[in-house]
Amino acid sequence: MTRAFDGIRVLDLSNRLSGAYASRMYGDFGAEVILAERLGGHALRASPVLHAYANWNKQSVKLQDTSELLKFIDSSDVIITDEINQSDPIISTVNERKRPETVYLSITPHGLDGNLAGINGNNLTACARTGFSYINVYENEPPLQLPNNLTGYIAGVAGFIISSAVLHSRRFTGIGDTIDLSEVESLAVACHPWGIQAIFENRGWSRGVLGGQPRGFPRPLWQARDGLINFGIGDFRNWTESMNLMGLKEFAHDEDLIPDLARHGNPKIAEVTAAAAGSVLDKDREELFHGLSKLRSICGIVRDMSDVYSCEHLKEREFFRYTKVNGQRVKFPGPPARLFPLEWNVRSPAPGLHEHEGRVDLERKTVAVNSGPKREPSSEGPLSGIRILTFAHAWSGPFATELLGLLGAEVVQIEAPHRADVWRRTGNRVPEGVRNEDVLQHPLNTQGLYNSANLNKRALTLDMSRKEGRDIFWRLVPHFNVLLENFTPQIMGKWGITLESLEEMRPGIVFASLSAYGATGPYSEYPGNGGTTEPMSGLSSIHGYEGDIGMNTGGMIPDPISGYFTVASIMSALHAKELTGKGQRIEGSMLEAMATVVGDALGEFQTTGLIPRPLGNRHPRIAPHNVYPTKEEDEWVAISIEDEEVWSKVAKFIGVDKDSKFINMANRKLNENRLDEVISEWTQLLRAENVENVINEVGGCAARVVPLYELYTKPDPNLLSRGFLSCVSHPESGTNILPLDPGNLAT
Repeated sequence: MTRAFDGIRVLDLSNRLSGAYASRMYGDFGAEVILAERLGGHALRASPVLHAYANWNKQSVKLQDTSELLKFIDSSDVIITDEINQSDPIISTVNERKRPETVYLSITPHGLDGNLAGINGNNLTACARTGFSYINVYENEPPLQLPNNLTGYIAGVAGFIISSAVLHSRRFTGIGDTIDLSEVESLAVACHPWGIQAIFENRGWSRGVLGGQPRGFPRPLWQARDGLINFGIGDFRNWTESMNLMGLKEFAHDEDLIPDLARHGNPKIAEVTAAAAGSVLDKDREELFHGLSKLRSICGIVRDMSDVYSCEHLKEREFFRYTKVNGQRVKFPGPPARLFPLEWNVRSPAPGLHEHEGRVDLERKTVAVNSGPKREPSSEGPLSGIRILTFAHAWSGPFATELLGLLGAEVVQIEAPHRADVWRRTGNRVPEGVRNEDVLQHPLNTQGLYNSANLNKRALTLDMSRKEGRDIFWRLVPHFNVLLENFTPQIMGKWGITLESLEEMRPGIVFASLSAYGATGPYSEYPGNGGTTEPMSGLSSIHGYEGDIGMNTGGMIPDPISGYFTVASIMSALHAKELTGKGQRIEGSMLEAMATVVGDALGEFQTTGLIPRPLGNRHPRIAPHNVYPTKEEDEWVAISIEDEEVWSKVAKFIGVDKDSKFINMANRKLNENRLDEVISEWTQLLRAENVENVINEVGGCAARVVPLYELYTKPDPNLLSRGFLSCVSHPESGTNILPLDPGNLAT
């Protein structure tokens, strides 16, 4: 087994989830992580479960002496911070002391430059700024955030990816870099295709996958006898048998619906959707799930944390790991992908405060570059020179390869000549918003979903069912560092593609696969996608309005999350290859990637005995923490205030500074309903932008809820100012505003 970051030291100066999780990922893959904490300790210590989950594989030391901090900086290969205030003495010391070879990752809510630099933010405001809150809705109900810790996990893995890419480049150049990562931008790339699709169609609005449908409307979750279930009806195989199993015999032999290619855009699908709402009410969800899955028809059930804890599939795949929370042995999600011979492990529990003080080698030397002549850093990005060959389709795999391409890798995408990528086939005509009679256009080249998720790639078609196609593939393999695919697990084996056969042609190659459930276990042959792995992972059980039993998110979020974790595994594998010269196998599962980002909820279930449920826009500890209506119709503002001094200023604006019900956080949580009413009365007198400015100027968190469509038609100056949004020209669909990668490099 190989530890990708063996010999690497990471100095963790974080105080938020995003920075803590990025550094934990280094520890998981073998790095020595030094958690340097101030006297009061890391903020996550306020939540024993989050501390246990985000801070394992670390050593804790006291951060109080500047001379000692200088030695930590000098002896570390990677430094991670998430401090918003760049004049903070620790940040100033890091900026002054870091050396050219230092890899310095800064994760902040909005980045270090641009209009929002220095402004506070959290998951609630990130969801508001990215359009996620706007698409996570039922009709005529308030915008809705994602579960409270999701932005932290997403930004953490994004930070790990980009910093490890720079670290990989440093092995050859000897030069590090400063990575300026924005939490908002890390989240924005997880939902933008739904806005771009609507813009291409000239729709004028976008409510994402859910469509802002009325409460109770049967899609994407249907009520079965014993819970909620998701169906991917448009992509069902074995149509006749599937309809019979669901009790929909009237559609079983409909010639217009039997071929799956004929269903997209077919109005009869709406009839099937409506009829299913009645036919499955008396059916057992587990029986439907297994029955349909065996017919290769996509579906998934909403599982809560007790279901995830006892999941037979995750148990058989030996997915879970154990650590201690206040002395209790607790089961947490393990690696987001199976890896070989690369090692991922929980080697030590989260440390006690300053537990390792005086036990860390301060005279350590940083890791040297590889032997041989140094090369100059490339302006193309830290992964310049890395070549990716990919069979990826839909979104999870293409999300991963687009990110690799944006970081400088050369990506070549293989498609089948007889069956185009499903995201190319979302419409059978050129969309109205990009139609141009002066240009030769094809529907397969002008769909918003596909064009928004496949930047920085080249493509070719190969018929792998023919010997000629397979021969061409094997001639390509020696020229690539990575092969990535997201087919069902049986496909590559049928073509004779294994790590062993690939290594014969390209020693040291990284072979990465991503499927719904992985290549082993009871569900390994079941089909799945974002709409089904989200409820199966437990995320849907903690997402939704307060008091609800759960709902899917508005952006098919398992695809980008599993894409992020696949790239993280690929980056670690590339480091391991440099250490050993050996090929690396990555066998990823969307279900396991999603379970990773609900790890804290799984831990809370075990430590409290209570099953976590949706909190809506509220937070378990902070009040106020919600979205509020403003003066303009359908305009909302997200507000969160944690600091007591900030609250005292805001309370004066509102006129409740003398009200004992709101005098401290405990009282505000106790009287949260009334608090929200009072704030709503105030916000409805003002425009959303005015409220945002007032709250942010005194140090709170506030953001107007931005409609997703608007974000890419009337570009947010905050995102433009950092270069995150860019005008991208396509020969057939024209010029459109698209997001790039969420991190800026200093060089």
